[in-house]
Amino acid sequence: MILELILATEASVLSASWIRRSRRRRQEILMGGSTPETNLPFLDQYLRQQTTNPTRLQTFAAQKLAAICRHAVHTQAFELLVLKLIQSASRRSRQESEISKVEVIL
Repeated sequence: MILELILATEASVLSASWIRRSRRRRQEILMGGSTPETNLPFLDQYLRQQTTNPTRLQTFAAQKLAAICRHAVHTQAFELLVLKLIQSASRRSRQESEISKVEVIL
């Protein structure tokens, strides 16, 4: 009984802190602030090896394009675009399965 109460309290505290961090991060994004970059060490190292000796123009273009993409990702339009892609993919999947069902019936 006491252990269950402790676990429930811990879960409540963790979820409350997660919600608070999420709200603070969302507010920073909406106010034009930047979010800390997420590092993926294995992928970062692999891509660093694949992109050796870039020119200054290539580096500049990559930085600017990445900044534009980061800005676009934090918009509702991007979220709606992703939703539309998911809907069209599921619709296409459904249509293909219906066609195969018809073929099996014949």
